[in-house]
Amino acid sequence: MISIRAFKQPYRHSGISIFVDDESENHLYTARPIVFEEITELFKGDSGPMLTLPQEKAQILMDDLWEAGIRPSEGSGSAGAFAAQGKHLEDMRQLVFKEKSE
Repeated sequence: MISIRAFKQPYRHSGISIFVDDESENHLYTARPIVFEEITELFKGDSGPMLTLPQEKAQILMDDLWEAGIRPSEGSGSAGAFAAQGKHLEDMRQLVFKEKSE
């Protein structure tokens, strides 16, 4: 099963190191640096993805990147901010209903 992990490497100019391993049939394999091939005719044929991850492995990679300090550059905020907003709305509801009942 393929595993992709990401780790912050401060001694490497604050970069993120990516490791790709595959464990199958009691053997462990590791990926080497990617080799790029030139495409001479754009959009002619389908070269397919370099790699497809199962959902749970993609989640591990996302968690690793988050732990390393990588955040989405766009979006409506983090899950923590969303949870705080929900708590604030619940507090406001309690205040409003408390005043109406008095």
